[in-house]
Amino acid sequence: EETFSPEVTILDDLIDREVSENIRKKIENLLRQLNTNQREIVYLKYMSGLQHREIAGIMGIQEESARKLLYRAIEKLRKSATGDATVKTIILALLQMLQ
Repeated sequence: EETFSPEVTILDDLIDREVSENIRKKIENLLRQLNTNQREIVYLKYMSGLQHREIAGIMGIQEESARKLLYRAIEKLRKSATGDATVKTIILALLQMLQ
């Protein structure tokens, strides 16, 4: 009886790394399209996991302003990623996982 044993070659690993690096660069380019406040709020919300109230305090803005700023940043990311289905899918999946 045969057992399943996947073989991962060095070439497979190199391809995976290249694809990952390519996607990382595309996402970094998208983030560069955001202004400083938009990048900061995306970082605070999705990387630091802070709530809108906490973000507002850090940024010195009203909580509602923080919500609007984050919404506009996410919309800009979505629109900017429309040309690249892979990156758009990854961004949307990440945002859903982190909310």
